[in-house]
Amino acid sequence: MFDKPTNPDAIRLWPGSIPVSHRYTAGLAGERFFRTLAERGAFLAARCDRCSVVYCPPTAFCERCLGAIDEELEVGPAGTLESFTVVRIGFDGEQLAAPVVVGLIRLHGADTCLVHRVAGDPTLLSVGMDVEAVLRDPGARTGSLDDVEHFESTRR
Repeated sequence: MFDKPTNPDAIRLWPGSIPVSHRYTAGLAGERFFRTLAERGAFLAARCDRCSVVYCPPTAFCERCLGAIDEELEVGPAGTLESFTVVRIGFDGEQLAAPVVVGLIRLHGADTCLVHRVAGDPTLLSVGMDVEAVLRDPGARTGSLDDVEHFESTRR
């Protein structure tokens, strides 16, 4: 009964739905991040004076020392692919028409990472490779992470 499942098809599922609604507020630092991304196509970050950690997206308080963060700077749009996974099965267990690569990207100048889609052939990706953000056209940006269409390798 408490054994670790070894076959995903053997896991019991109970279909149904739970009506949950929510609102996400990005906070002051997040609001500036999304506004800057939409208006200028730039990635805003914040540096902790005490720890020197650069957070992207920016935060109002340092996660390490809990100090307030006031200094803002721009990072990226290029970065390093720190990790990635290839997703072939959707949230509801359906086979995806095409695999989706989700990467952990550390923008140059930042110490933290963003999670986002990575374009290209998954067999050609490698941890540590340089990637760069591909942004939507300025008129199509809405102030969300979807303003970044994907990241792609800078190797040509």
